[in-house]
Amino acid sequence: ALESSQRRPGAGAAAPPPSAYTLHKINWLTRCKGSMGSLHSGPIMGCAIEPKETQVVLTCSLDKTARVSNIMSGNCVVSFTVPDPLWSCAWHPSDSNVFFCGAAQNSLYVFDVRQP
Repeated sequence: ALESSQRRPGAGAAAPPPSAYTLHKINWLTRCKGSMGSLHSGPIMGCAIEPKETQVVLTCSLDKTARVSNIMSGNCVVSFTVPDPLWSCAWHPSDSNVFFCGAAQNSLYVFDVRQP
């Protein structure tokens, strides 16, 4: 499972940037939780796991970015920036290279990970 939150430092750790937002990976069997690192500088509004490649997650944020990241490593695979805050995201139902983001002002963005 994944959970979105503002990043907080662990015991003895340096404080993260004041606006660092991340996803946490939760293993329900062991109840262990791990962070994917700082993904966005604003609140994460949408999150979607790619249906065919389940180790890939798409996030969108009020910081006007959409990111595709590897769930296991937390590394960003590709990032896109737009002029509007992003409110929602979804993968294309039949093309795992394409995703959509809904934004403020009734905008819809279509991205292809092969064309960053």
